[in-house]
Amino acid sequence: MTMGSFRRMKVSPGNPKNKRTSTFNRNRDMSIIVACAVLVRDNLTCAYCHAKLVVKGKGAATLDHIIPRSKGGLAVATNLVTSCAPCNRKKHGDLLDYKSIFRAVEWAHRPVDIVKGRELAMQHYPSRFKRARKSVKVRA
Repeated sequence: MTMGSFRRMKVSPGNPKNKRTSTFNRNRDMSIIVACAVLVRDNLTCAYCHAKLVVKGKGAATLDHIIPRSKGGLAVATNLVTSCAPCNRKKHGDLLDYKSIFRAVEWAHRPVDIVKGRELAMQHYPSRFKRARKSVKVRA
């Protein structure tokens, strides 16, 4: 094996199928229920400009990572706040100043109600739950 072919080979020690792995995509799979629970926790209000938002359509709420995923932040409820699209674009992948970070962290550490998040998710995203309903068997 030449040095050039060795450099081109991408091998990850914990990856038996030799597929490329990315830490950026590792925690990408966040539950729609958790996302909706964050929207309920924040009362569909932007954490930065306090604008009232909706779930879908024009003026829809987005979720913003307080610590961006590109900087190691996780897709967990305590790192997520509801944000309007302009505020989310303005922040982009940057960290906030300290004062804003403390406000956002305080905002994000309120309790999350998963039951209300599930209700909101089922109301606005019913297609995500069709497969789950089919797999449930009722016993008589």
